[in-house]
Amino acid sequence: MLECVAVCSDIIYLLCVGIYTVYIIMQDLDQDTLKAEPLIFCHFAAGISEPKYMAIPSWEVLKKTLEEALDSYNELNTIMNLVLFEDAMQHV
Repeated sequence: MLECVAVCSDIIYLLCVGIYTVYIIMQDLDQDTLKAEPLIFCHFAAGISEPKYMAIPSWEVLKKTLEEALDSYNELNTIMNLVLFEDAMQHV
């Protein structure tokens, strides 16, 4: 019984921390960012060399960044010929 209470309290704590984190992130965003297309956030929005978690400004920027990453991967490994269409780019 005691272990069940501990597990449940851990789950509730983690949910509260997650909700609070989303609240903090949402405070820093303006409405234009929230309504922008595509609404995709990633750690390489400012480029592969600068890891900063933020929104992707446009599909073109995302495609360029992913193509650069693919080119650098292909220099070191077996070449992958990927077609980067919008649905594929959303799931990277």
